[in-house]
Amino acid sequence: MSDTAKQKELPPELRELIEKIQQDEITEYEIYSALARKEKDPEKAQLLQQIANDELKHYKYWKEWTGKDIKPATIKKLFYLSLAKIFPKSFVLKLMERGEELSQERYAYVANKLPDTAHIIEEERDHEMKLLDLIEEDILKYISSVVLGMNDALVEMIGALAGMSQAIKDSGVIAMAAFLTGFAASLSMAAAEYLSTREEAMTEGNTAKSPIKAATVTGITYILVVVILILPFLLLQNTLISLGIAVLSAIAIIAFFNFFVSIIRDRPFWRNFVEMVLILFGVTLISGGVGWIARRLFGIDI
Repeated sequence: MSDTAKQKELPPELRELIEKIQQDEITEYEIYSALARKEKDPEKAQLLQQIANDELKHYKYWKEWTGKDIKPATIKKLFYLSLAKIFPKSFVLKLMERGEELSQERYAYVANKLPDTAHIIEEERDHEMKLLDLIEEDILKYISSVVLGMNDALVEMIGALAGMSQAIKDSGVIAMAAFLTGFAASLSMAAAEYLSTREEAMTEGNTAKSPIKAATVTGITYILVVVILILPFLLLQNTLISLGIAVLSAIAIIAFFNFFVSIIRDRPFWRNFVEMVLILFGVTLISGGVGWIARRLFGIDI
């Protein structure tokens, strides 16, 4: 079938859908090409460029149907390239892969209307498998260490801050006590993660993770969360308002990390997020109640 014949037989609605697919292809070509140029690993750079070239080939194929030159989606391109400067490339590629699911739905619809285009769907699926093989960055080995440090810091520090906010009136004293407690706890958690990772390496032969790196990641994550949570107590005098801001900050941290992990590990976001928030609120209420009882019981007013 000639290019002209292809273009004439397209209904307006189908043409519009194919033009969207064509724009996706040229946009992804530019994104993958840019990521390939910045990739230091030669094998990964070559694979990214290969995928980019395939996207360009698909763009040219759809151009035969539309007869139009279509510019890439600038906002989409800038969005992913900006993310790649901040987050691990594996996260960006996984996020793009989520977008590929929508593209495949479009492909399936078009292939149903135009059976001659079915081979493009198979090539897109091959892209997905290549991307999954590509996503093997070192940071993925230590996601569990990050989550361990974050979860422990959130639960322990929110509990401590809630209890102290009821027992102590001076926000500066609360911040100092919480920081000292958190710093000691971060060292304890780092040591526990080191021993746990070393034990895995010795008994199970799991050498993927370095015990020192795992301990460092856990400790740093813990202390960063502590600093974020005590910051309101350093800036404000009202302990209850400071506690409220700390709880909101904790929820924001939970949301961010759960979104990150849900993309990297293909896990559900809402179930884990809601579960963690409920635990957080439970710890806050119980610890606050214990702090109020302690102040009444011991009669200490600071």
